[in-house]
Amino acid sequence: GTVHGNVILYPGATLGNGLTIDGTVTHLNSSILTWQGTSDANLSTAGNWDLARSPATGDSLVLTTAGVAAGTLTNDLPSTVQLWSLTLDASGGAGTYHLDDSASPLALQPSGSITDNNDNNSASDHIAAGLVLNGPATIASTNPGGIDFDGSIGGTGALTLVTSSAGPIALNADNTYDGSTTVNGDGSVAGAIPGAKRPAQVLENVAASDLKRLSPATLKQIRRIYAKQIQPLVHHYW
Repeated sequence: GTVHGNVILYPGATLGNGLTIDGTVTHLNSSILTWQGTSDANLSTAGNWDLARSPATGDSLVLTTAGVAAGTLTNDLPSTVQLWSLTLDASGGAGTYHLDDSASPLALQPSGSITDNNDNNSASDHIAAGLVLNGPATIASTNPGGIDFDGSIGGTGALTLVTSSAGPIALNADNTYDGSTTVNGDGSVAGAIPGAKRPAQVLENVAASDLKRLSPATLKQIRRIYAKQIQPLVHHYW
C-alpha cells in the first residue's frame, strides 16, 4: 500500500515489505552528513564531511560536487556500515556524480533509500559501487540525466524504483537481490539481460549451437516438466 504524507521512524522501526511512502521519511536514529570534499575522494575520510567524522550505521549522507573530487568519489566504507539514505544533491547543472567501489558495496539499512536530485541535463550519474539490501529499499530519481547502477545489487529485500518523466533509472549489472521489484512513477527503467551483457557471455551463448542435439525423448521430458511445473506460474503474465 501507499502512505500519503511524511513519516517518522523511531529507532528500531522499519517499513514493511510492499509499503511505499508518498512523502519524506525521517529516521530519528540517524545523523545527516553533508559532503565537503576538502581532503580527498574517499567516503570514509572524516575531514570530507561537515560533521568532521566518518559515516556510521544509520547515517544519511548528502553528496555534493564540491571539493577536490568534484563528484567523482570512492566508496571505501566497510560493509558493516549500513546507511539509512544516500542523496545526490543538485549540482546546479554543473557536474555529475560517479561513485566508485574500492573496498565493498554500499550497504543500506532496512527501509533505506538512494535519491538522485541532481539537475544536470546532459549526462547520467553513475553508482559503480555495488549495493547490498538488508531489507526493503527505495531508489528514486528526479535527475533529467538519469542515474545508472553499474554495480550489482544484492542482499535480501524488496526494491522499489520511483521514477519521474525527468528521472530515468538504469540497472546495468547482473543483480542478485532476492526480493520483489516495484516500479512507481511515469519515468523509464532499464535493466540488463542476465547472461547477455558481456562479450564473453555472447560467445558462450553462440557456442551452444555446436553442442549435440537433444534426443526426441529428452525434448519430450523437458516439455512435460515445463507444462507441469513452470507454465502455471508464468503464463498468466503473458
